[in-house]
Amino acid sequence: MKQIFTRFSIVGASAFLSLAVGCASTEQTETLLSEAGFRTVIATDLSQRQLRPYKVTVTERSGESYYAYADPARNEVYVGNQSQLQRYRQLKENLKPPNKATTRRFMIRPLTAYVGSCLTSAISQ
Repeated sequence: MKQIFTRFSIVGASAFLSLAVGCASTEQTETLLSEAGFRTVIATDLSQRQLRPYKVTVTERSGESYYAYADPARNEVYVGNQSQLQRYRQLKENLKPPNKATTRRFMIRPLTAYVGSCLTSAISQ
């Protein structure tokens, strides 16, 4: 019985963690969309409610292209134009961690320079 309870605890904890990470990701996306200039609209008509949830999709209205991000949990749609989409992508790209090879290269050089300068000053004394 204890083994079954432990398995349920592990499954429950991993489900909770997945949910928490998913919510944080959604909030971060919505914050970036707002910072990029997307407008928040309450989803009132059926076409707005049928948008692909949690994905930026292109829609056309009156011959113009718009980009929409639907959040069905809040019944909201974020709407923007091409320049706002580019700004969103730029903001999203800036949040990505740097490449490991680049990070390692920049971290090692200053350290070796520091160690070298310490050795030089120790020898000259």
